[in-house]
Amino acid sequence: MQNSLKQERITEISQLYELADTLGVGVVGFCMPESRAMSLMDEHGRCMIGLDNSRNYSQSEQKTMLAHELGHCRTGAFYNQYTPLSLREKCEKKADEWAILHCVPFDALIFACKSGIHTRYELAEYFGVSEHFMKKAIDYYLQRRK
Repeated sequence: MQNSLKQERITEISQLYELADTLGVGVVGFCMPESRAMSLMDEHGRCMIGLDNSRNYSQSEQKTMLAHELGHCRTGAFYNQYTPLSLREKCEKKADEWAILHCVPFDALIFACKSGIHTRYELAEYFGVSEHFMKKAIDYYLQRRK
């Protein structure tokens, strides 16, 4: 893998909140029955993240949601209701990529596997992310090898 994949690993959700605060990205919780999380950028380039607080998400789900939305803010990958589906998918992939590189860096994933952590469930637990997100991370790195 390339050196560009080396990232400092975000291990705790509190680190994501600290990063958001440092970057001036507001994070608010409110009831969002149609969505678990969302991010937006205003006309001045300031970002805001909204997280659904109407359900009890696990710590790993919350971390995954916040990392993904922060990925939108850090990469500028935003879209609206009129954006074509193909462009929406690109924006979602960019946000996922940022979250993966920061929450499941390649070197840390290799270290975990060499240490005997092999199943997707075990890896998700080790990295503190959802199992679905762990699958995305594994798929991302497998695609990068091609």
